[in-house]
Amino acid sequence: MFKALFNEDIEITYPKDQILKTSDGKWKQPKAFRITVGETNKNVDVNLLKKKLVTGSISGATCIIESANRTIDPDNGKEIIEIYISNIKRYFNNGEYII
Repeated sequence: MFKALFNEDIEITYPKDQILKTSDGKWKQPKAFRITVGETNKNVDVNLLKKKLVTGSISGATCIIESANRTIDPDNGKEIIEIYISNIKRYFNNGEYII
């Protein structure tokens, strides 16, 4: 009809084609703790920690290690081991040893 009246082609656009859709993905904040590297743990191979069960020496809390890596703490420049965990049972006490 527009072609017949005005002798021009038209292009039809729908607003639904231009709307951004939000992600329906589920995002979780990873849970992790940091261990300060000292004389007793300076030779720990972080690659061997993956999928290990960890228990807190005081709290008795447990978790499974998903991954671990060595890095430098930007606040104090000391070497640390960051351990990312899952399946946490109870809370660990700050400063306790892990087994």
